[in-house]
Amino acid sequence: MASERARQILYSAAVAIFVFASVWVGLTLTRGEDRVAAIWLSNGVLVVLLLSKGKTPTLPLVMIGFLANLLANRVAGDQWLQASSLAAINALEVVIAYALLTRRGREVDLRDPSGLGRFVLWGAIVAPLICSLLGTTVVVASRGGDFQATLRVWFLADALGMAVIAPVLFVFLKDHVLTELFGREKLGGTALMLLLLGLSLAVVFSQSRLPLLFLVFPVLVLAVFKRGFAGAALAVVTIAAIGVIGAVKGFGPITIGSGNAFTDRVLLLQAYLACVVATSFPLAAVLGERDRLHERLTGLVYVDWLTDLPNRRHFDMRFNSEWRRAMRSRMPISLMMIDVDQFKEYNDAYGHMAGDRCLAKLGSVMAASVKRSADFVARYGGEEFVVILPETTATGAGIVAANVMEAVAALELPHAGSPHKQVSVSVGIAYAHPDIGAEPSELVRSADRALYTAKRDGRNCVRVALEQTTSA
Repeated sequence: MASERARQILYSAAVAIFVFASVWVGLTLTRGEDRVAAIWLSNGVLVVLLLSKGKTPTLPLVMIGFLANLLANRVAGDQWLQASSLAAINALEVVIAYALLTRRGREVDLRDPSGLGRFVLWGAIVAPLICSLLGTTVVVASRGGDFQATLRVWFLADALGMAVIAPVLFVFLKDHVLTELFGREKLGGTALMLLLLGLSLAVVFSQSRLPLLFLVFPVLVLAVFKRGFAGAALAVVTIAAIGVIGAVKGFGPITIGSGNAFTDRVLLLQAYLACVVATSFPLAAVLGERDRLHERLTGLVYVDWLTDLPNRRHFDMRFNSEWRRAMRSRMPISLMMIDVDQFKEYNDAYGHMAGDRCLAKLGSVMAASVKRSADFVARYGGEEFVVILPETTATGAGIVAANVMEAVAALELPHAGSPHKQVSVSVGIAYAHPDIGAEPSELVRSADRALYTAKRDGRNCVRVALEQTTSA
């Protein structure tokens, strides 16, 4: 209990520091003469933390954000009334965005095209627009200034803050993102991507004469194609950081045509980052959806629709792979061929729909009877099933076969045409220590012969073929 409370306190403190830092960045580094920031990150941070269902409930998290926002406004020089008003408006924006995004209990996944579209509409347009109107009213009433110009900068700052930081933070809060970017197999490609991005940014922002901002986009698209949403997030946050520094310090193509006016540089920066975000995240979401559809279609190709087991095509691929591994490791491999006894008579007596339901139940108990993750159960065709048992001798395969037959018997499926008066199976087992160049089809034929022997000997039994020490 005490450790959970300590974690809660640490989490709340980390959120407060993170929000304070993001507010301070906006107020101190990117605030113009009208005292409106060029990019506002804190609201996007809070929205993502709420969506990620962290340890802190909604109201306390919003209050933490409000207090951190208030403190940062005071540190930046705002009076108490103005600082509290602006902090309250930002808290309201977070609440509105969160409420609109989660209405009807819907979860938000920014890597999904529909989830990203909902976030753009409610989180990056509607909520910022409502609160930028309120914030601009407060700022203009207290300090004066052009309402439309202030509203334009405020809205774009809030919208971009949401659009930039929210997808980035959403991705980097996922446990697997570091593996996607910096895993052993991905590290080299990610390093090359960052090198190309750094070189393109150096070329673009090392001069202020030529409008070379477009040179970043080929590398940005490459990052999306190579590393998906995680690559897009890493590239966007890098580009945004360099762009903000260039706008604040007055170097790079952002200054072209601005007359060195900070407000003009801010508008150029906002327009540029809007293009970067609009290019990268939707493309990453669409590519991610394509990959998920491909995985589902691949699953349909390799899964038997009736039993939900791997099908014959999948078995052939897996068996060839396990056979080659057995040859390399010089370990045994066993194969079980299973046939439902007198299944034609079952279909004749109970109908083909009942036969389908019977096969589905049998497939389920067979899969449950195989305990090791390396073992593989598939539907071979018709009423036949097959089990691959890597690193298993005939003795071990016999134990698995006994488990399968016991599980089938426990179903007690009636079968009037069987002498046992219930559904039963026959099992043929073959095993081998394959030599280099041996053909896996020989083990299949051996298991099939053992199955034929089991059926000839009265069915509902197990028969084992002689060991196959196969040579080329």
